[in-house]
Amino acid sequence: YQSVGLQLSALTHDHESYYGFNVHNANEKSAYANLIYQSIIGNTSHKFKTGVSFLYDDYNESLAVENGISLDGLAVDKVNFDRTEVVPGAFFEYSYDDLQKFSLIAGVRVDQHNLFGTIFTPRLHVKYDLTPTTSLRASAGKGTRVANIIAENTGVLASSRSFVFSNLTSNKGYGFKPDEAWNYGLSLSQDFTLDYRAGSVQVDYFFTDFKNQVVLDMDNTAREARFFGLTGKSYSHSLQFQVDYELIRRFDLRLAYRWLKVETDYTEGLLARPLIPQHRAFMNLAYETKSAWKFDYTIQWIGRQRLPDTSQNLPENQRSSCSDDYVLMNAQITKDLGTKWSVYLGVENLGDFKLKHPIVAANDPFGPQFDTSMVWGPIFGRMAYAGFRFRIK
Repeated sequence: YQSVGLQLSALTHDHESYYGFNVHNANEKSAYANLIYQSIIGNTSHKFKTGVSFLYDDYNESLAVENGISLDGLAVDKVNFDRTEVVPGAFFEYSYDDLQKFSLIAGVRVDQHNLFGTIFTPRLHVKYDLTPTTSLRASAGKGTRVANIIAENTGVLASSRSFVFSNLTSNKGYGFKPDEAWNYGLSLSQDFTLDYRAGSVQVDYFFTDFKNQVVLDMDNTAREARFFGLTGKSYSHSLQFQVDYELIRRFDLRLAYRWLKVETDYTEGLLARPLIPQHRAFMNLAYETKSAWKFDYTIQWIGRQRLPDTSQNLPENQRSSCSDDYVLMNAQITKDLGTKWSVYLGVENLGDFKLKHPIVAANDPFGPQFDTSMVWGPIFGRMAYAGFRFRIK
């Protein structure tokens, strides 16, 4: 029940990208150390982990945009986002398990960021077994991160938009505060037996409420990608329902549905986040024969997605405010050859669905309305593949 662990990692990453005349280059050198001590308080029902950590991240990053960059009204062609983050921290986690119905994990960590000061992060997870087959889980906590806003939105670089950074609060990093959010969750799982075969039902709900966030606004004008620090609301509701059941021996069924409501205050007001479907449904059928043949079929339904406003474009370069919904199907057959070898054959996008005009102003790649950032579905049709696996123990 007592141990000491040391985790060490280091990496270097070089990134070079060119989108026409838009250029994004970056280099990151990172090192991380985490020292953990684990023991008990009285007996093994009460456990704790504590320790210290250290993060060093050195970024050298540059961005050049053909149609210009605006930093709170200052026009430039190129900007550097160099920064060095030094973050020592300490943490403590307490776990309780009564070995019957109730368990709890409560944790807290404090980090001292050299650019953004003290960061306090609490977390709580609780599980209670209502019956031997019914479990209820709840969680709550806070999350903080420094977003790499260019690397996380590289699709915008493949467009003719200029980049606008507004409401800058400092000269640190990108000029914005770190993303900060509180999140809460509930999960109910129910195991059951029907016709002598096992199954389960699970319902999950999560809510995330952002207090700080770097927002990318592509609705204010079709000519700009506007980044600014959140000044209003930004949140997400997520509800998922999933059923797993063995229809007959070795033939498994999984059904799932997810509802997402993700909204942010943009320049034009509170809007749904673009390119995020509010409704998704999923079904998977998996069957395995006694002779080691495996058959897998998956079908997904993806609901409509809000698209950024293109009303300022020429009529032939305008898009509707929402995408269509669509269906994707995948299938695969696998044959195990002994314990080490497997061969497989599959098809992706079995229904051959693909967007007809995924790129805005594709005939004018250096024109003012060219934009590849609004691709909301597959651009490749049906694709077959084959391969083999070799397992090494």
